[in-house]
Amino acid sequence: SSDMRQWPHIYPLPFFPGNYFVIDYSSTGTKMADGRLVTASSYSMAEPGTVLLLGDGEEQFLLK
Repeated sequence: SSDMRQWPHIYPLPFFPGNYFVIDYSSTGTKMADGRLVTASSYSMAEPGTVLLLGDGEEQFLLK
């Protein structure tokens, strides 16, 4: 069996330059450092400087 993870998808927003839409496709969950949850059922808007915490927070992404 494979231990590959699905990561959140991050899309730039052309109508809000510099911002992103984030949607969670992981099996372990994704949230933003401010506590907002990223869900698989809807897009969450994120600004540059947002930190995404994957799963238990060991893996982190900083959006630039």
